[in-house]
Amino acid sequence: MSRVLTAPRLTVLALLILLGAGVWLYASRSGGNASTASGDSAPDPSTGKESQAAKVPAPVEERQPAPDGSPAGENASADKEQPTEPEEKLATAVPVKADANPQAKSIAEALKTKTHPERLSAMLPPKAFDADAFARNPDLYTQAHEPGRVFQAAQPGRDVPALRAEGSRFHALKQGESAELVVRGKPGAPVSFTTFDMGTFAENKLSTVTVRADDKGLARATFVASAGAINDVNILAASPLASGDVSFKVEVVK
Repeated sequence: MSRVLTAPRLTVLALLILLGAGVWLYASRSGGNASTASGDSAPDPSTGKESQAAKVPAPVEERQPAPDGSPAGENASADKEQPTEPEEKLATAVPVKADANPQAKSIAEALKTKTHPERLSAMLPPKAFDADAFARNPDLYTQAHEPGRVFQAAQPGRDVPALRAEGSRFHALKQGESAELVVRGKPGAPVSFTTFDMGTFAENKLSTVTVRADDKGLARATFVASAGAINDVNILAASPLASGDVSFKVEVVK
């Protein structure tokens, strides 16, 4: 015998069908949202292209500051400016007034008149030494600033003494300290000292000084490790009345 579906039964069946369709539609939408949120591209059914929702990047967690106010995270050290030590600057030579002493005046005269270039550089030959003129007026010779005199030693001979050092030729100084340089040559003869690496001589505050030897032939000059002198300083001494020359080396440290 066939079963006849009554109106109440048709109503219940329709509700069950609608309920099942709703469950299926909810499950389909939940799965699609999950794949889109994870970063996978979800193609649009109508166009076959990626949907705009798939291109939206996931939110990035904002980096929180550290308790001390500095940036936190693995790159925090790069954000924080590292302290640097101040650049060390070496002092430069202190200028000397044009009228400070006779040697300084001779330099000023050479610059003003554009004559006597031998007073300005050790690379230029000095004036020829005149023994008779020196004997008549020794001060006229010693008061001139001529760095190249240290290359004007006398030729060796029977009556020509050889210039030699008295005491050490090597000294270690701190900036501002001084050392006495002593050589032995002919008594009363002029001896010139020139520093080639900054520093000055206490006798005239310049880089070259000419002094007279005493009656024992000893000539003295005081080298000062003044501003600008650093590391190795080479000094040469010579006399036009003695053969050879004497080199000194001074190590200057800060």
